[in-house]
Amino acid sequence: MYNYIPGSALHRNDILLVQDTAKDHIAEQLATFLRQMHTIPREALAHHQTAPSDANRSHDVWCRLFEDVQRELFPLMMTHTKAWVSKHFEPVLHDKNWMDYHAVLINGDAGPYHILYDQAQRAPRKTTARPQD
Repeated sequence: MYNYIPGSALHRNDILLVQDTAKDHIAEQLATFLRQMHTIPREALAHHQTAPSDANRSHDVWCRLFEDVQRELFPLMMTHTKAWVSKHFEPVLHDKNWMDYHAVLINGDAGPYHILYDQAQRAPRKTTARPQD
């Protein structure tokens, strides 16, 4: 259960309708939130249940996926589509270190419906609300 936090979902049209300075303010607040979330040390999460992510796959996994795509899907695709898919996979196929990463906390459900917007202030809501235990 969560405490009610006032505001409405931040949709693309909300951002398009405000002046550039307000857009910059929204972008700065969202960037600050993401930067803070991505720098939370893993040790700080030791007592919380977090699910492992499969978003970062190894070079070998990407190579096998591309081989599967070539085998299963390429026979059904037009030439220009095969070229686009090949170009999409190119960075990871040709650089073994391309998928190297430093694990950080991410929000796997950060849709606009989870970013609350204060229309009166034309800014995302500032809150420190936390889930109740």
